[in-house]
Amino acid sequence: MNNDDTKKINALEDELHSSVKLIKNGLDLYLNIIETNLFYQAPFFLLSIGLERLLKSYICYGHYEKFNTFPTGIEFKHYSHNLDLMLDIILDNYFNTNCEALEKDNKFIKTHKHLRKILELLTGFAVGARYYNFDIIAGDEKKKTKDIEQEWALLESKILLESKHHFDSPEKYTEVKTYVVKYITKTLYTFLRALARQFTLGNLGALALQHSCIIHPFLFPPKDLNID
Repeated sequence: MNNDDTKKINALEDELHSSVKLIKNGLDLYLNIIETNLFYQAPFFLLSIGLERLLKSYICYGHYEKFNTFPTGIEFKHYSHNLDLMLDIILDNYFNTNCEALEKDNKFIKTHKHLRKILELLTGFAVGARYYNFDIIAGDEKKKTKDIEQEWALLESKILLESKHHFDSPEKYTEVKTYVVKYITKTLYTFLRALARQFTLGNLGALALQHSCIIHPFLFPPKDLNID
């Protein structure tokens, strides 16, 4: 292994560390959103950046295992901030289902009702919606950024309507909001565990296995989320 490869591997290890910290902090903030006056910007920011870095890191490990090299700058530009696109690349090229647990993970990712929408909204935030208010202030009609907080609220309402919980009195607000927040958090942790198990149970490669301790927090999600 030459010095250039060593430098790239060290940089990838740093990225994986950063992605885990960003996502963990984002999920913690989101779980406590009721106590933080519904300030969505902070968890959106951390989750969008953290997930982008994690998925790009994952692709790097898979690419290195297959081709003994890392993706090029052109390939990274192609990924952009698109979490949905990166997930498709992972599923098509670097996601193994050689045991029952990984088959279950694969099914979860492909069939979950709301996972893709969550990733779509976080992508939208990363692409430009974090500057939504400034676009309004500047009167920039060419930009068609969405109000992600409003879109997220619609998603939460949809999840609530599909559940047995009903917001029929102000007293139930905290109970109902807690249910929805935990549902989305559980969805993301289950998704993250699926990615993390590829580092240990899948065929993501020797380098991924060597760095698997970094992603350890996602292998064992919080017990109170009751993830099977």
